[in-house]
Amino acid sequence: MSTVEKKEKLKKYPKYIKATATPSKIKENVDIEKRESLELCFTERSGFEGKVTCILMNPSKATGDGSDKTIDKLIDFVEEKLPTINQLVIVNLFSVYKTNSKELYKLLEEVKEKLNKDEFDELIDSNIDQIKDHISSSEYVICGWGDAPDGFPKEEYRKAINKIHDILYETKSQVYVFETSWLSILTNDSQPRHPIRNKLNSLKACIINQTKKKKYIKVT
Repeated sequence: MSTVEKKEKLKKYPKYIKATATPSKIKENVDIEKRESLELCFTERSGFEGKVTCILMNPSKATGDGSDKTIDKLIDFVEEKLPTINQLVIVNLFSVYKTNSKELYKLLEEVKEKLNKDEFDELIDSNIDQIKDHISSSEYVICGWGDAPDGFPKEEYRKAINKIHDILYETKSQVYVFETSWLSILTNDSQPRHPIRNKLNSLKACIINQTKKKKYIKVT
C-alpha cells in the first residue's frame, strides 16, 4: 500500500484520544513503511496512569494522524472495559504496513530483497526492543496476533511468536488474551485471537508456559 493510499483511508480518532506514531521507510529510497508502535493517550483520564500494551500481527493503516478498524475496536474496548487505563500502546510481531494479511509474507520476502542481512536484522531487533520497552512499563499485556495468515509458512510465523514468548517469560509479565464469542479462548492453532474478526467481551489471564521443547500461551 502506498503512502498516499494509506492516508486517504485513515479515520479520525475520537476527540479524547491523543495519538503518537512515527511511521518511516524501512530504508531510504525504499517505498515500504514500518510502524514500531502506536501510542494512544485517553486525555479524559488524566487522573489515571495505567498502561496497556497490545501485541498484534502487523500495522494496517493507522498512524498518529488517523485510525483504522482494528485500532478503533481496541479504543472502544479500553474505553468500556478498562476504566483505569489512560494509555494504549499497539506493537506488532512485524513492523511493516500491510492491510491484507494474505500478502504479508510476500511483503516480508520483498523486504529481505531490499535490505542486506544486517539491515534486515536491525529492522527485526529494533521492533523487538520497542516491544520490550513497552511491556516493561505496562499494567496489562494483551496478546492478539491471531493465526498465521494464508500464504505465511507456519514455522516462520512461530519463529516470530517465539521471540515474544521469550520476552514475556523472561520479564514475568502478566499476560492476557481476548475473550470473545468463541467457546475456545485460543484458536485451533493455540494462538490468541486477533481483535478484528471477533467481538471482544473481556480479557482472560494467561501464563507463558515452558516445556523442554517450547514456550506457549496457557489459559489460567
